[in-house]
Amino acid sequence: MAGIYINRTINFKKLKYFVFDMDHTLIRYKTENFERLVHHIVLQKMVNLKGYPNEILKIPF
Repeated sequence: MAGIYINRTINFKKLKYFVFDMDHTLIRYKTENFERLVHHIVLQKMVNLKGYPNEILKIPF
């Protein structure tokens, strides 16, 4: 089921995608934590899915 859901109880088991709203309209984010997480995930995907060398995992945030 496609859609945008806000302000309601959601059964996350039925969702295919979960996205982050970073425009600060709903809550204040700890942006450094979020950006650090994105950095880590992107590097992992580059290695695991795109075949980049493991050494890139050492690139600091």
